[in-house]
Amino acid sequence: MFQHLLTDTIYVSYATGRTAYGDLTYGDYVEVKAALERGFSKIVDTDGNETTSTASCATAIEIPLNARVILNAADVGDNTKARQPIAVTSCPSRISGVFYYETFF
Repeated sequence: MFQHLLTDTIYVSYATGRTAYGDLTYGDYVEVKAALERGFSKIVDTDGNETTSTASCATAIEIPLNARVILNAADVGDNTKARQPIAVTSCPSRISGVFYYETFF
């Protein structure tokens, strides 16, 4: 497994429903172990458009595209600092077959 490589902590708030106006509602933030990498890279988003990613993280669980993610512990609770994933990819480990997920912001 690659769990020992997940040395960072990110904070994820999952969408839990919708308001009467159709806006998403979110639950509390939960800690997720990750390998966080900051830097610019060109990726293709889920709509097929080329866009720039400013950070990415590898995790053992999939982070949905509609989740809110905070990359810095000091920002937890400040939803203006939350990011939404723009793309998620997955790959199985060659040794164990366990999937890991890479999420781009």
